[in-house]
Amino acid sequence: MTNSSNQSGGTRQAILLTQGLVERGHRVVFCAPSGSHALRGAGAAGAEPRALEFGGLAAQWRASRQLRRIVREAEAQVVHAHHTKGHNVALLATFGGRFPPVVVNRGVLFRPEFPVKFRTRRTAAIITNSRKVAGVLEGCGVDPKKIHVVYNARVPADRESLRRAGTALREELRLGNGPVVGAVSSARPEKGMQFLVEAAPQILRHHPGAQFVLVGAGTDRFVPRLEQLGVRDRFRLPGHRSDAVAIMALFDVFVLPSVDMESCPNVLLEAMDVGVPVVGSDVGGVGEIVEHGRTGLVVPRGDPGALADAVCTILSLPDRGQAMGEAGHRKISEHFTPQDKCQRTLAVYERVLGR
Repeated sequence: MTNSSNQSGGTRQAILLTQGLVERGHRVVFCAPSGSHALRGAGAAGAEPRALEFGGLAAQWRASRQLRRIVREAEAQVVHAHHTKGHNVALLATFGGRFPPVVVNRGVLFRPEFPVKFRTRRTAAIITNSRKVAGVLEGCGVDPKKIHVVYNARVPADRESLRRAGTALREELRLGNGPVVGAVSSARPEKGMQFLVEAAPQILRHHPGAQFVLVGAGTDRFVPRLEQLGVRDRFRLPGHRSDAVAIMALFDVFVLPSVDMESCPNVLLEAMDVGVPVVGSDVGGVGEIVEHGRTGLVVPRGDPGALADAVCTILSLPDRGQAMGEAGHRKISEHFTPQDKCQRTLAVYERVLGR
């Protein structure tokens, strides 16, 4: 169950889990807002979609009564809630008599507004997508025994198809033969793209042929600063792209310069999956995914100089960069798969059911 109506990373992870459960023969009834991407995606994954409307407290109470009926009719054994209002509705549904154990996902780094929701016995277990998020909850007084870390999953990319698409994309983006350094995110301040902009002159001093690609909504706001730095001609700003993974496959270095709010970033998993060496800020769960010196490099957040040094290290040692990229690909292929995510989640279900 989720209250999400968009195509957020959390929604994609919920649908991936649904597909995995269905493939293992489990019946999944998926509740989400009517007409939402989540409801359509869950239905396509083989779940039985049920529309629930989330809103204010009154709407959540009505949804909780409807959820009780759905649970009773489906003879559900576990209720798994994703996102805040989904958690609210599941907890409200526990009032009124017998109800299955409630498992909730938590994938954000900020402290919950109402920690009691996670401490109450009515929340049987909490699944976090990094140890860092688990630590935040523990700091709010949540019993560590209730918390289980299950990392986000990544559907493996078809690397051969991405290679075939590469030539046309290089032409479209007007990329020459020099190395390509890129980032993919929105231009929100916490995503830190501004620090890659500031790092560019230092990178270009050591690698004058380098080119930069910033994929994401709002990146045109960096144009004035790029012009001040005299590097505007080295940057491509294609905006939001549905083919962002194919563009990432062109990078010689992928940069995640975030300064906050990264628990288990899906875009980092995508970059590693396509075999690109990564440089990531030491924020949230990034250090749990990137093994410094093996699958990429981890640098202090908000430090353009350290960011530039790390990028230059990889560009100066292309064989080492390629080895990092392949090691990252293997790590994602072995430990961040939908199958692994599903199996670990099923283990949580078994635990709350006392099996």
